[in-house]
Order: sequence, then structure tokens, then C-alpha cells
Amino acid sequence: MPISGDVDFNNLDFGRVNAGTWTKIYSGPRIQPLPLLSFNFRTVPRGSPTTTVTWTIRIYSAAEAYNSRTGTSTCSASPQVLSPELALVDLSAIWLDVWIITNITIDAKCW
Repeated sequence: MPISGDVDFNNLDFGRVNAGTWTKIYSGPRIQPLPLLSFNFRTVPRGSPTTTVTWTIRIYSAAEAYNSRTGTSTCSASPQVLSPELALVDLSAIWLDVWIITNITIDAKCW
């Protein structure tokens, strides 16, 4: 738990992704200097055992109008920002819209 005034970066920007529903989890400028997108996945309810999540991610950008990827990743109760559950190489773009659909309900973030 952070000390008063500190920011707990491991809990920022998680959004609920309901199973079987396309959900936008990021819209904005690329924040990493490398052509890389990192994703953190957290189990729901929070604190549930580690499990596997099947996902499809669609990335829309000015560099490439549409990019879709499908796979599986580990989903844990307390993911760490600097150890993402998924990292995808992607073309550099100034602005991105990132959508995800999963087989189970999770909390997710893209950075």
C-alpha cells in the first residue's frame, strides 16, 4: 500500500473487460518510446487464483488502420507494471485505439 501522497502505479488505469464483449482499454498517444505495447491482466474478483485468459486484441492507428492478434496469457491477482503479462510489437504511431475481447471477465490495462 502506498504512503499517503505516493502513487501506486500497479493499480492505475485498469478497466473491466467483461467476457465476450469488445472493450476499448486504451485510446491515446503511444507512451512507450519503443514500438511495443504492454498489457497487464488482473483476475476478477481481485485476489482470485492465477488463471489463463484467451484474448483477441485489435489495434487501430494512423500507421496501420487495423491490426488483430489472438493468443493466451497468464492472468494474476496482482500483476506488476514492469512485468507485463503480454507485450506486442507494433508499428510506431502517434495515436492508438486498443480493443480487447476475452473468454473470462478480467481487469486489463494497456501502456
